[in-house]
Amino acid sequence: MKRYTLHKKYFQDLEQLNPAFVQRLIGYMTERARSFATTQMQLEKVSALGRLSAGMAHELNNPASAINRISSELTMRLNLNYELTEKLLRHNVSAEYIQSLRHTVAAKTFNADNRLSALQRVEREDEISAWLDHNGLPGNLKVIEPFADAGVTREDLDAIMVNETKDALTDVLLWFENVLSSQRMLRDLGEASNRISNLVGSIKSHVQMDRTNELQSTDIHEDIENVLTLLGHKLRDKHIIVQKRFCDNLPPVPAYIGELNQVWTNVIDNAIYALDIGVEFIVETSCDSKSVNVKIIDDRTGIPPEIMSRIFDPFFTTKKVGEGTGIGLDLVNRIIKRHNGEIKVTSTPGRTEFRISLPITQQRQS
Repeated sequence: MKRYTLHKKYFQDLEQLNPAFVQRLIGYMTERARSFATTQMQLEKVSALGRLSAGMAHELNNPASAINRISSELTMRLNLNYELTEKLLRHNVSAEYIQSLRHTVAAKTFNADNRLSALQRVEREDEISAWLDHNGLPGNLKVIEPFADAGVTREDLDAIMVNETKDALTDVLLWFENVLSSQRMLRDLGEASNRISNLVGSIKSHVQMDRTNELQSTDIHEDIENVLTLLGHKLRDKHIIVQKRFCDNLPPVPAYIGELNQVWTNVIDNAIYALDIGVEFIVETSCDSKSVNVKIIDDRTGIPPEIMSRIFDPFFTTKKVGEGTGIGLDLVNRIIKRHNGEIKVTSTPGRTEFRISLPITQQRQS
């Protein structure tokens, strides 16, 4: 296949000699540019999905690991319960007494969310240790911390006191601690399972697995909460505090939900990337009779004035090579325009604000 080359200095002559040929070349170049831009847009969407997938795996790892750990611990606790119950029977502890212990355990389990300050915790542990010492029981019994966590008081210990030998009382306390800890583990197991369910629900809602690409009403607050959940590992890694100033009675917004979720993901992810460790950013919502407004505000050093006009330009990025394509905010801008909305950015040292307005009612756009 032969190739022909033409030096650029002859382009002007070519335009004069054959205008139709030049128009064909412009058409080819325009088509190639459009194809390139479309490919880059798709790559940005895939990249965003990849980041969310990595975040999802990170978020799921903690509760999954907790479930494995709790399962192993509960197996050990169950076997220990058989042994301790057998010891209680050998001490001739009555069934009625064991039943009263179970009621005490249940009450303390439900009250275990009453968090103690560090000082209160030390005082509670000292109180329990003193009670053990007063009753001639060894101070190294592994019951002090679990009892303190569950809110067991000196009065509770007096109530379960048995007029038997020290060995009997020791076994009663160990049985009490074992059942109490087992109950708490079951609650922790439920919380870990709920955490996984919530994460799966968040990613399913975010990517709109069960919806078509049609205008549908969506709850902006719920969508933003899902994004914050999926990006939670990044927030924790940087110790970033999120202030949510959500207005009451925010109306639903008609949207191409999967696309709109990309807006919240890109803007919030960019904010996290730009923020230093230990700072905060604000998500604020408001509404009027015509639109819903979302502000994402952070206290970064600010966007330099010389690049402010370029932040929505395709392929413009301030991120390091390999960390950004320059398509994210261009995509955000396109999606907001498709929703007949508006996005504005203001930035001064110490405050950068993205303000997004979306109409409450609109017609379907092609």
